[in-house]
Amino acid sequence: MTPGGIRLRLLIVDDDEVDRKGLRRGFRQLGMEECIVEARDGIEALELLRGERPGLDPRLPRLVLLDLNMPRMNGLEMLAELRRDRAIADTVVFVLTTSADQSDVRAALKLGVAGYLVKSNLRDEFGRVAQMIARQATELSPTGESSADGTAEATAPGGSTGASTESGGPP
Repeated sequence: MTPGGIRLRLLIVDDDEVDRKGLRRGFRQLGMEECIVEARDGIEALELLRGERPGLDPRLPRLVLLDLNMPRMNGLEMLAELRRDRAIADTVVFVLTTSADQSDVRAALKLGVAGYLVKSNLRDEFGRVAQMIARQATELSPTGESSADGTAEATAPGGSTGASTESGGPP
């Protein structure tokens, strides 16, 4: 349950165990650790989201923190597949990756991510990421639909795109 009392499931999709632990620690500080499910790549994530493996209640709203650079199925491939699947297409996704490449940012935004965060700028601030995600979670209705426009306000990497992204660095 989120601090606002909303039930949801947060899926962290990242092949880096250290990053998953850092995020889990940030969410634990917010009292949200029981909400977290982890996947090591896009294939595992899709299986969880589709209910093909235990861990995610398909009736609860879902938020995904998605790395882009992973083995087997990378984040952009997973995101494209997720958006094609009508049963899970409305899942709210934040990209949390090492890539500040503008082509990755544009591709992710084209696939409807709620935010784009660059890890190198946030490595010691996973608690801040957890707070931002918790705020987004409180905007989810019980049906899993995002209220308002479903996006999070943030700053574009290098301040160049004006899109819903955040790098944590200077503009």
